[in-house]
Amino acid sequence: MTLCAADTACRGYNRTTNVAADADHGTPFCRPCLDTAARDVALLAHDWRDLEQLLPKPISQWDDGQPRGSGDAPIPLQLGVEALQADIWRLATTWAEVIADVHHLADPPRRRPSPLRRFFASDRAGQTHVAYRPVRVEHPSAVHRPMRPGPADVVRAVATLEHRVDALARVPAVQLVGYPHADDDTATRFRTITLVWVSGAQGVLDLSRAHQRARAMLGLTEPVYVLPGYCRARACGRPALRVKDGSDTVWCDHCGARMTRDDYDRYGNLFLRPKEAA
Repeated sequence: MTLCAADTACRGYNRTTNVAADADHGTPFCRPCLDTAARDVALLAHDWRDLEQLLPKPISQWDDGQPRGSGDAPIPLQLGVEALQADIWRLATTWAEVIADVHHLADPPRRRPSPLRRFFASDRAGQTHVAYRPVRVEHPSAVHRPMRPGPADVVRAVATLEHRVDALARVPAVQLVGYPHADDDTATRFRTITLVWVSGAQGVLDLSRAHQRARAMLGLTEPVYVLPGYCRARACGRPALRVKDGSDTVWCDHCGARMTRDDYDRYGNLFLRPKEAA
């Protein structure tokens, strides 16, 4: 059997034997990891929207519509938020394009549709009807202009990917341009272009990791604290005790052994000594 490609991040990773779970038939991941990745991909569009709330409002949305002249420091730019949004946009649109080629899906529109505005029109019989027309009328040459990254692209890409994570995990290595956080050892540089070979399995891991980064940046993850002491489980004895904020469960981050916080506090002196010296 093939082991799960998530390695130590596998949902079924055995920390006693340091072995990941067996991969599902025909895919490089186990079924729990695939289900988790599918949920993570489906939430990327919401991550983009929530991250937008961390960015400062433009000047047009200030109280009086004019920049203040009080001499206050300018609003700091959230460069980390913008970088994460750029990674989400690049990862989602890149792998959606790859999946569209594999499944022969229709190409996404090159320009976003103009929003519609409602108006009332009368026909020859004098009856009034409600109609809609585009707010923005663009020149035909706009079709050839590249789109600016935006949430509409992420929503469209997520709709393509969320039900095809299994298929994406099976995609062999493809050559991509400008892939986020490309490995310098495997990348090929041609002037200002960086080419790198990336497999679909790595794409699944990167998409899932982007969602986890967004949750951490939004403060939706529970803080985990390191506790002093050594694990008392058999064949372990590592200093890897952890506890979540407000939780009553203490676990070993190496072997996964669990205990209650009351037991840890009651036998605290025992945990503070290495197991060999106990």
